[in-house]
Amino acid sequence: MPETVSIGVLGAGGIARRFVADLSASHGIRVSAIASRQSERARHCRDLGGAIAANATIYTDYEALLADPNVDAVYVALPNSLHKQVSLDAIAGGKAVLCEKPLADSAAAVREILEASQAAQVFCMENMWTRFLPVTRTCREIVAAGEIGDIVQFDCSLGYPQFETPGQSNVDPALGGGVLLDLGVYPISMALHFLGDVSFQSGAVEYSALGADRDMATLLTSRSGAGTVMATLRASHSAVLRNTMEIVGTRGRIEIDPAFIAANSARISRFSPVSPDGREGSGWKRRLKSSAMGRIAFAQARRLLVGSGKRFGTSYPGTGMQFAAESMAQSLRDGRIEASEMPMGESLRVLEIVESIRSA
Repeated sequence: MPETVSIGVLGAGGIARRFVADLSASHGIRVSAIASRQSERARHCRDLGGAIAANATIYTDYEALLADPNVDAVYVALPNSLHKQVSLDAIAGGKAVLCEKPLADSAAAVREILEASQAAQVFCMENMWTRFLPVTRTCREIVAAGEIGDIVQFDCSLGYPQFETPGQSNVDPALGGGVLLDLGVYPISMALHFLGDVSFQSGAVEYSALGADRDMATLLTSRSGAGTVMATLRASHSAVLRNTMEIVGTRGRIEIDPAFIAANSARISRFSPVSPDGREGSGWKRRLKSSAMGRIAFAQARRLLVGSGKRFGTSYPGTGMQFAAESMAQSLRDGRIEASEMPMGESLRVLEIVESIRSA
């Protein structure tokens, strides 16, 4: 694989335009082709990439791009209902695949893509780009280092109102739309990212009169040193939710700022663990808290601590989609067929959980 990876972009809608614009801040990547049935949209998309896309070939059919020998990898930015077949066609042609989330619209389809990738030894990854943001990576390091103790709670929500417009890919069920596949996959994927494998406990979905899933909630569980970890996840096409992600441990908590899917900062708050007898701390702290003034002082201190905490983060240009693309490019240089931060088995698990929620 050459040092500079050439990407062909399939689609020229809003998400493709964001992707190409973000790649203008990337390293070791160039856009060599863009395909759209509307050539003017493809040209506009090319213009957003600046120098890294300046020489991109414009195609009006996807098959021609997949046959282009100058394309090392494809970014699939098409409706969910097309993800499976286009990804399979790319893999069959030896092109690495970075597919916009979800990897496909069913667990069976994801499994088929996974098996094709493994059989052909061709790279494939779901573009769950939030996992690759600098702040997400830092949060994972903090959790792994035990800085907030053992995880006991995980809370994540993502909601933006969407009109039900027939033919709009993120809301039309005929195109694989609906809140579960449009927004719900983010909280589910992030729960897997921080907790490891999870067990489905319960779920609920609210459907519109037109049959589109508009609101969802689910409870997943995992295990940590503290026992059972409860993950509460919500997504909505009906309302604006908090759009944050919170990880609570026995010694502290982390809250990623809204909207967590494209965040560049978070906050960590630390506190004393509760001892087995239900009392916090020991010695002078316990004696101080036993007094009336001590209880008031400690309550105020805790409110200040939890309310502010220590903020951390990293600013970056664009919306952050370049980091997942750079990870894909490095994986190709290293000869890997999947990325450690987004293994295909977890893409499959996300769709299995989505289907459990639908059938609950």
